Amino acid sequence: MFIRLSRGYCYGSCPIYTLSVWGNGRVRFRGEGFVESMGVHTGKVDEACVVELFHRFMEADFFSLPENLYSHMVDGPSTDLVFRHGNRRHTVGSAGVPPRELSAAEWEKFGNAGVTLEDLADSVDRLIETERWIGGDARLGNFPC
Repeated sequence: MFIRLSRGYCYGSCPIYTLSVWGNGRVRFRGEGFVESMGVHTGKVDEACVVELFHRFMEADFFSLPENLYSHMVDGPSTDLVFRHGNRRHTVGSAGVPPRELSAAEWEKFGNAGVTLEDLADSVDRLIETERWIGGDARLGNFPC
């Protein structure tokens, strides 16, 4: 299993970074802009945490989501999620408007009522405590769920 979260540019100082999480708990953070920990940093999370995250993606039926959730509003940051399990791989991206502002009706038509792209992205951020790198605490090692 593999998950990658990328948060991109906006018209402001939105943190720009990419998080990668592997099924064995390996974690990689790459800070690209508006973060205090620039460059590549690595760590590890408990595999049970990764399993919990895997279940969130499966419950959201991530593989059925549309690939693009883009808005005509251009001042919000982009969010891209890649999820790979076995030989299945799917990418969902949004840009322009914060993904949590997408209506529940937009998600319901894909069978994902109550779960948004931002919910899943936030789960990835919480799993490895992204604030450690965005806010400048670049401690490496194991991170709690």
